[in-house]
Amino acid sequence: MQIRIFEIIPVVFLTANAWAVTYQIFPADGARAIQVAVDKAKSGDTVMIHAGTYRELVRVTNDGTPEKPIIIAGAPGEEVILTGADAIPPGQWVLLPDTSIWRHAPWPYRGPTHPNDEFHRLIGRTEQVIVDGKLLRQVLDMKQMEPGTFYAEPAKALFVRLPGDGAPAEHRIEASVRPVLMEIAGSHVVVRHLRFVHASNSAQRPALDIAGAGNLVEDCVAEWTNGVGARLGGERNTARRLVSRFNGQMGMSGHGVRNVMEECRLEGNNVKGYAKIWEAGGIKVVMTRGFVIRRCEAVRNDGPGFWFDIDNRNGLVERSYAAENNGAGIFAEISETITIRNNLAVRNGLKNEPGAWCNAGILLGEAMRCVVEHNISVGNRHGIEVRQQRIRNLEADPKRDRPEEKRYYSEGHVFRHNIAAFNREYQFALFGDNAFFGAKKEVPPSDLELLNPDQRGWRAENNLYFAAPGAGLILWGAKWLSKHQEFSDLDAFRSQHDLERGSVAADPLFANWQAGNVNLHPQSPAKKLGAGFTEAPVSP
Repeated sequence: MQIRIFEIIPVVFLTANAWAVTYQIFPADGARAIQVAVDKAKSGDTVMIHAGTYRELVRVTNDGTPEKPIIIAGAPGEEVILTGADAIPPGQWVLLPDTSIWRHAPWPYRGPTHPNDEFHRLIGRTEQVIVDGKLLRQVLDMKQMEPGTFYAEPAKALFVRLPGDGAPAEHRIEASVRPVLMEIAGSHVVVRHLRFVHASNSAQRPALDIAGAGNLVEDCVAEWTNGVGARLGGERNTARRLVSRFNGQMGMSGHGVRNVMEECRLEGNNVKGYAKIWEAGGIKVVMTRGFVIRRCEAVRNDGPGFWFDIDNRNGLVERSYAAENNGAGIFAEISETITIRNNLAVRNGLKNEPGAWCNAGILLGEAMRCVVEHNISVGNRHGIEVRQQRIRNLEADPKRDRPEEKRYYSEGHVFRHNIAAFNREYQFALFGDNAFFGAKKEVPPSDLELLNPDQRGWRAENNLYFAAPGAGLILWGAKWLSKHQEFSDLDAFRSQHDLERGSVAADPLFANWQAGNVNLHPQSPAKKLGAGFTEAPVSP
């Protein structure tokens, strides 16, 4: 039966041992209406939220069952917004004498800074002020205020200078005060058709936190939050058709065991400019087991598109699309047994800035025993790349499924049936920036042996490479070190390195890759190699 949240009546039994209640929620029901209903919902119940803006944090702790999950959903065809921002009425602003600056006090919010270093002194703040739906630019000194900016004194006062030096009565002004909008800690919960905006979360903290076990979040949007749009953690959880865009640091973060992203879109994240070498971009997945990214898109993020970093095992990226990210398209770093297959990586890492030398369509960095197969990497800075700087040591941590110290270096990779073509610098690159290639750093002989790529059991089979005029074919070693090698001929590479089997250097004869069409001409040499997709990725 359907009931309003504040009109609880006896439940009607549908069968001898099965019943369900639908709680109907409207904006007029109160400041914590969703939370009240969620706390009452049991297995098989539905919390149906009607159109409007809800200013609350929702914590989901109750459990459903696989057969009868708890459902929390926006009503069909209605826009439901959960926001971290509260409205500040015009009457709560005072104009400072002889200025165009308006003051609101008291302002109890304390915005932490993370990371708290000089580079992130402003970027790492968590305050947001939204005027007529658009973010104002934050400054750290009132003397820097100009039209369209704000300044915050934590736990004291908030100051704004509005666009066009207007008055608060002419605008709708909101300020973010809630760092988290929804936490899913229960099991077998389904969340649908909700939009999450303007959380005051710090870097590495999500506005939408998917934890617990056996949960599903689908057809939701997380956007314009200060830190991370959503975190997919816990165990056996799924995010499906989740769009996470224009967030301050990242679209998503990944944790936990056997979690799955399907048909998600990560777009335009890291709008605040967090350091990409640290953590930023589409998604960063950390210390997971069996994390799957399938039929997803990562486009125009300021940082890597899809990024596995630090002790991920048995991960998978397949049938996905990474394009125009200011970093690697698909990146597996300090992880092992990651499979990357049937993906399209286009125009990634093209911006010239410090660190851009290691950007590629597909990049492995101090990773082990990965399989890269049936991908197309085209128009990137580099096509397929292995980065080997130094051996990465992770301390033993039994709580993180690491009973002994773990050492990561580039070992046992398989590259087969890929197409790497028209990439700006090299089609295949090994950036060996370490003592083996002449870097001035003393390492034990045993470590020097581990850094020798020719002894680490790599295999490359039936790939197609093509360098356009002015680009290179293969790089072996960092260009700034004495022992690096550059090859424009595949046979010359084979004569010195026992790696390649059956690959060719030839034009793949794409229909029109610049326009996004990587279909192969019937006479393409890639077809004879079986190179390219066996299952097409999502449509770009």
